[in-house]
Amino acid sequence: ADEALRFVWDKYDAWQRERNGLDMVDLVRVAAEVVRTVPAARGQLRQRHSHILVDEFQDTNQLQMALLALLAPAEPGRVTAVGDDDQCIYAFQGAQGAAALRAFLAA
Repeated sequence: ADEALRFVWDKYDAWQRERNGLDMVDLVRVAAEVVRTVPAARGQLRQRHSHILVDEFQDTNQLQMALLALLAPAEPGRVTAVGDDDQCIYAFQGAQGAAALRAFLAA
C-alpha cells in the first residue's frame, strides 16, 4: 500500500510541477513563506487588515496556524476565532482542534 501511495503521489507531484500548479496546502505554504521572508509584504498585509476572523478554527492545521501567527496584528484582541471542537473533521490533515486554540492563545 505504501508503494502504491508513493507512486500516485509522485505522479500527482510531477503533474503539478509540469503545470506550475499549486494545491491548497501549497497555497498556504507559499503564502506563509512570502509573509515570513518578505517583511514589507507582512507589514503591508498587517496594515491593510487590522482584524482577522478565522471560521472553523477547529480545522486549522499547523501550517495555517503559522500563517495566522505571521499575519496577526501585534495588538491584542484583533483576531477572532470561531470553532467547535466537537466538529473537528480534518484531524487526518493535521487539524488540532482545541489544542490549536490553546497554542494560539499561548503565543
